[in-house]
Amino acid sequence: MNKFLRSSIGMKLIISLSGLFLILFLLLHLTLNSMLLFDSSGELFNNVSNFMASNIVMKILEPVLALGFVIHILLTLLITYTNWKARPQNYKYVDRSKSSSWSSRNMFILGGLIFVFLIIHVINFYWKLKFG
Repeated sequence: MNKFLRSSIGMKLIISLSGLFLILFLLLHLTLNSMLLFDSSGELFNNVSNFMASNIVMKILEPVLALGFVIHILLTLLITYTNWKARPQNYKYVDRSKSSSWSSRNMFILGGLIFVFLIIHVINFYWKLKFG
């Protein structure tokens, strides 16, 4: 099993599972933030936020979420580097626009943009709240 997890397919499996975990987090995050839409006074959102901040399960899941991000990012960087290193010369140019989408060909760039947004979001909403 250890050999499988270190293989390219095994790492892609871990990346996909951590990605699914992060999508579930985003759905929960979106649901909780949408409480602002149901109550214009913000009381419902404040109640939900207070519940999440004082809930012991959330205190445990915060480092798990951070670990999910770290695993997803590091394994993605590792597998991208490994793929680049495996083929030092470029392939003959083929127009792939008909066989794949722009986003699937540029996942590394899009991931970098999401990472920049994540850092800004964490600084503005999490870091200032906890430490500022």
